[in-house]
Amino acid sequence: RIPVTIYELTKLLPVLIAMGINVCPSIKHYWSTADIFYTAFYHTMFARNRFQSMFHTMLHCSETDSENKAKVEPFMNLLLSNF
Repeated sequence: RIPVTIYELTKLLPVLIAMGINVCPSIKHYWSTADIFYTAFYHTMFARNRFQSMFHTMLHCSETDSENKAKVEPFMNLLLSNF
């Protein structure tokens, strides 16, 4: 597992926002080269495997019995301190 850099975190949020606007059936479709799904933005921001690695790490960054707020609080604090 490769550590996530601050630079990657600054790229992650726009990708997640774009995924919320341009909804595809699954994560792999955002990096598809098929004409119906292809969007260059995702390809230029991350390699698919790197994004999936970061995304899954974010989802499993705390114990399953933790409160939902505790899962996102470190990320939100990082955002607030930078913006």
